[in-house]
Amino acid sequence: AQVITGAVTTNGDGEGTLVANNTTAATSDLTFSSTIGTSSKALLLFTQTDGNVEFDGDVFIDTITAAAGDTFNFDADVTAATTLNLNTGAATFAGDVTASTSFNFAAAGTATFDGVVAQTITGAITSTTDGQGNLTVSNTAGTVTFTGNIGTTANTQAVNDITLAANTTTVFNNRVFAEVLTSNSKVTFEENGSDLVEDFALADGSTI
Repeated sequence: AQVITGAVTTNGDGEGTLVANNTTAATSDLTFSSTIGTSSKALLLFTQTDGNVEFDGDVFIDTITAAAGDTFNFDADVTAATTLNLNTGAATFAGDVTASTSFNFAAAGTATFDGVVAQTITGAITSTTDGQGNLTVSNTAGTVTFTGNIGTTANTQAVNDITLAANTTTVFNNRVFAEVLTSNSKVTFEENGSDLVEDFALADGSTI
């Protein structure tokens, strides 16, 4: 496994490309222990071709693309101004996520929001194909708020499964299009017009 210590910076906004291609079969094949980019000077591109990647600091990269079958672990805030593109692997997010242009599931991957403070997910979450992409909220310490739509019109490009774990609090500011939504705790829908195609399951003690 490799550990990259120190901040990764760029002289100008939208410059610099990183490619992760490390297959040591570790939980984290490649770890960035500090920040990548800044709020005013984001890197251009991060491409994961192979290997599990962990980010310990804030990440500012215009376009982030995941590889099939590998994991991303973001332990702080993530800002992807152009595209955050997930694949068949798992991605975990402990901080805020800002992907206001495109936060997309290119395949049947999973995004888990597991922070220990409140989290805000900014931007619509889409899927390339109907029924792709799973969302899990497991943050029991703070409210997880999704500001944009989840999926698009049901039976067209809905996400697959949304699971809200016990003792979590989730707020959807906009519409939700999913095949299945299972809530084991508190959930708020602030916009009319959501469509859960196959199943909407509420566990004992859940509230809407």
